[in-house]
Amino acid sequence: MTSEEKRRTSYQNGHVPVPGLKTYVDPDTYEDPTQAVHEFTKEIDPCRIRIERVIGAGEFGEVCSGRLRTPGKKEIAVAIKTLKGGYVDRQRRDFLREASIMGQFDHPNIIRLEGVVTKKTNYGRYCAVTDCFTCAGITGDTLESGKQQLGAVYSSAAHGPGPLPPSCRPVMIVVEYVENGSLDSFLRQHDGHFTVIQLVGMLRGIASGMKYLADTGYVHRDLAARNILVNSNLVCKVSDFGLSRVLEDDPEAAYTTTGGKIPIRWTAPEAISYRKFSSASDAWSYGIVMWEVMSYGERPYWEMSNQDVILSIEEGYRLPAPMGCPVALHQLMLHCWQKERNHRPKFTDVVSFLDKLIRNPSSLLPAGGGHSESHPALRCFDNNKPNLTLVSCISLPESPGEEMDYPMFISVSDWLDSIKMSQYNSSFMAAGYNTLDSVARMSIEDVRCIGVDLIGHQRRIISSLQTLRLQLLHEQEKGFHV
Repeated sequence: MTSEEKRRTSYQNGHVPVPGLKTYVDPDTYEDPTQAVHEFTKEIDPCRIRIERVIGAGEFGEVCSGRLRTPGKKEIAVAIKTLKGGYVDRQRRDFLREASIMGQFDHPNIIRLEGVVTKKTNYGRYCAVTDCFTCAGITGDTLESGKQQLGAVYSSAAHGPGPLPPSCRPVMIVVEYVENGSLDSFLRQHDGHFTVIQLVGMLRGIASGMKYLADTGYVHRDLAARNILVNSNLVCKVSDFGLSRVLEDDPEAAYTTTGGKIPIRWTAPEAISYRKFSSASDAWSYGIVMWEVMSYGERPYWEMSNQDVILSIEEGYRLPAPMGCPVALHQLMLHCWQKERNHRPKFTDVVSFLDKLIRNPSSLLPAGGGHSESHPALRCFDNNKPNLTLVSCISLPESPGEEMDYPMFISVSDWLDSIKMSQYNSSFMAAGYNTLDSVARMSIEDVRCIGVDLIGHQRRIISSLQTLRLQLLHEQEKGFHV
């Protein structure tokens, strides 16, 4: 593909190049996908790779940790994605497609591609399988596992001294090793261990990486905490570029793709319903990632089914602020979850906003009753857009100036039903919390004392109390009493 063809393809896809920044080129636009692999990746000699252990499994095969020896450089830690043996050409093409994407990016908050292994190694005659694995750093007890990791399941005795069949040749993607693994698991393992500034720093890094991707014209489509990796310095790196982008001809693609199911809980409404993916739909997903970070890896929408999530969002439901989440951050989440995608913030604005919060830590007040005024830093978005307030489980305003629609709870039972916690109704009654006013005064310790032992349920109840307090305040301002 010539540079002119790349430029034309970029404009046709609606991407305007940013001066000084390379524009992303979709590997699917190449007539021969292997050309994209050759153009955007670097071939690595497998003899320079030492595989140490299996650390996970992906759609195409196992993921291992190891070391890469580069010419003139010291060994570096790497993660090695492997394509399992017996693959067909399409599986090989889909596997390497992610490398063709990663190889186009260069940013500290994007996972770095070191290279790929795609070509047979020529040692005069192709070495015996055991020697090949020894060369790749696999010996002893891990040899059998190593054969599967590298995809060579045929013995030299069965195939003789010639080259292995194409479907048995090692195929690998080698990326930088990120010590702390996926963000969601990392946060769950360290629940409550970080300061708000540290969490905001993580969010800022993710937003910076997404700004870079948006500037290149790339739409991620699968942004979630599970697809963010965290290194030893708490630097977050966007990863997992494997979700299929070819959806147009598949009527079922709202739920499934060749890469698996579309992540409903993280996906914008227009992307679910009409397959309209854009940087704006990535912004919606970023809001969910914010919620995951501030809740230390809690599952978005808890135990709700995917269908219930879709219906609730359509009805105007939005996730409440996680327990202790600063007002300004929940307001930013609500901006990301605007139904009208053109009203969502650009990643440039998100980075700028988070920078302001980091420079002014006193602005990171915890969420609580009565905080209903929009944070001043949110003016960096667009003064003509709806001015969101800190309200959860509500219908967001559809146009500027529309009054916020507060949920109306008439009883404790009604409130518990609305957050799907009705199983605790008798516990509230037995403890004397039989009015909305008494419930609104509850603390986290009070919630524990009445028998709510599950941390996820405690957080959901405490988060929803913010909405209840706002309802009571709103009614008092109108002269009503509950």
